Amino acid sequence: MSLLRRAAAAAAVTSLAVVGWAVPASSVDDPATTPTGYVTVSSEAGCELAVIDLQDGAVTDLPAEPAEEACVADLAVSTSGVVYGIRNGFGSSSEKGLLAEYQAQLVTFSMDGTPTVTQIVDGEGQPAGSLYNGGIAVSPAGAVYVQVMTWDPTCGLGEEGSGTMLEGVASPVCLFSVDPATGVATPIGSGSDDLPEVPFEGLAWCSGLGTIVWADGPVWATQSTSTGAVTLGTELAVDPFGYDCDSADGGPVYALGSPGNDLNGPGGYEAQLLAVDPATGTATVVAALSDPDAFVENLGVVPSPSSAPAPTSTTTTGPPAAAQAASVTPAFTG
Repeated sequence: MSLLRRAAAAAAVTSLAVVGWAVPASSVDDPATTPTGYVTVSSEAGCELAVIDLQDGAVTDLPAEPAEEACVADLAVSTSGVVYGIRNGFGSSSEKGLLAEYQAQLVTFSMDGTPTVTQIVDGEGQPAGSLYNGGIAVSPAGAVYVQVMTWDPTCGLGEEGSGTMLEGVASPVCLFSVDPATGVATPIGSGSDDLPEVPFEGLAWCSGLGTIVWADGPVWATQSTSTGAVTLGTELAVDPFGYDCDSADGGPVYALGSPGNDLNGPGGYEAQLLAVDPATGTATVVAALSDPDAFVENLGVVPSPSSAPAPTSTTTTGPPAAAQAASVTPAFTG
């Protein structure tokens, strides 16, 4: 989720006077409960990680109190059940404009939803970049990938048309691999070399890395894990404010959105759980969320167990299967 969208979301929270959300009767404290997906819920008190049922749209609270650190821009879940997010923190230097003032951070959620923040840095321990646009994804093998706006020369800093101009700095959105234990990020390459001034929104491992690009509307695209190159696909019929897939088998692709509503967004727009076909751009309603007025955003799907090797192609997924998701018992860190 971009800073612009985040600012709009914050304004919506204020105008709607959302101060909390309804908690369903069930609880993930019950050991019999096996999550199939995760979302974040925003309020004036901060943000919370919550469980979403990918069959009936039920959103279930987690015990942790709302926290600013839980206000992430994207979610991803590993095959071992670890829930990750990515967010912007605040730096102490402004010599490089917003890229230094807003520094990308990796968030790891504990079993009760408590966030732990790790700074995303380069090999020299310096901030790797800012989350102006981008997201996070985890491969079936456990590799963590992030998209951040960066000044790393590997990603085309300063090259004409190499990215979004931010306070006079030509800063491409670059794909990195990240060591979640240390936060050290290794640049792979820029997906914006041929897409100047185009924002990236979220990231998901769907038979290769899927990302949504805003080029005359939301467009599903795939991204190479070896070069970072982006291949544009089909324009989507819905502007999602969260999406993900089962990374172990590539589908189905789920999204949060409001089909047919041009003012798509969480809170006040009767958000629904959707199944999206990236091959055609169509979206099918799976279920309405259990609390349509809750400010729900982001989506991380719990992958099914798989012994298959991690896919590396950039082929998009085909039509989603029936709207159901296999699950794995979560094995949180923290």
